[in-house]
Amino acid sequence: MDFLTPNRLRAEGDAKILRDPAFVTSYPGAQFVVGVEVESIWVNCPRYIHGYEKTADSKYVPDANGEAPLPGWKRLDLAQEAITPADRARVGDAGGAIDMEAYGELVAKGEG
Repeated sequence: MDFLTPNRLRAEGDAKILRDPAFVTSYPGAQFVVGVEVESIWVNCPRYIHGYEKTADSKYVPDANGEAPLPGWKRLDLAQEAITPADRARVGDAGGAIDMEAYGELVAKGEG
């Protein structure tokens, strides 16, 4: 989707999770890559694309070494079983798991 022009293409195909280091190392911080074998592509109506102007990259985009701040959602108590052991350790370093109310306060400050 191109928010600036606006244009939108739709693609249909089969997706696969790729764990081969040849693919994954191209994306710092990635644990896997989703590859898509595209079967068809078509132009899609852009009428519902909202205007957008990029002002900065998200602070959560991994740097060249794959490092990124721990997002607040990973501190949610209900997410602990779904995140990696490494992220669970980071949750402990960040002050521990939080409930939905505390997460809502993070989101309200733009830190979710």
